[in-house]
Amino acid sequence: MKKFDFKKELYKYWDANPDYYDIAEEVHADHEAKRKELFTIIKKGGKVLDIACGSGVNRKDINEGVFYCGIDLSSVGLSAAKRSNMNASFVKADAENLPVMSNSFDYIISTNAVEHFIGPRAIFDEIWRVCKKGGNIVIVNHFKSRNKMVAGFQKVFNPVSKMI
Repeated sequence: MKKFDFKKELYKYWDANPDYYDIAEEVHADHEAKRKELFTIIKKGGKVLDIACGSGVNRKDINEGVFYCGIDLSSVGLSAAKRSNMNASFVKADAENLPVMSNSFDYIISTNAVEHFIGPRAIFDEIWRVCKKGGNIVIVNHFKSRNKMVAGFQKVFNPVSKMI
C-alpha cells in the first residue's frame, strides 16, 4: 500500500486551484485597513518575511522602503505575486525548512494561513530561528484552528495578540 504524502497533495491542491487566490483576496478585502494598521509596526529599512504569502496580497499593505520576501508552496500563487508586486522577492519554499539564515528578519508575518500548516511546531521553530532578537512576529488568523497544537498557540498568545 502506497503511503499517503499529505504535503505533496497539499502542493498539488494549491497549484490546481489558481482561482483560490483571487477569491481569497476578494473575501479578505475588508481586512485591508486592519492589515495596514497592524503592519504600521514595520519600519523603513526593515526586513520582512511573509510566510504562506499566496498571491502577495500583504505586500501592498506594507510601506515601501523595506526588504520584503514572500514564501509559499504554490507556484501558481507565487506567479500571481510576482506579476503584481515589483518591489519584492518571492520564493517557493516549505515553511518547515526556510531557506534563509538564522536571525535574518526583523518582521515575520503570516496571514490567514496558520490553520493550513501541516507541521506547525516545525514552522514555529523556523519562525523563531529566522526572526532577529527583538524582532516582531505578526500572525493573523480569521478563526480558531482545528489543529490542537495551533489552537493551543492561539490560546496562549491571545492575551498578547490584537484582535481585529
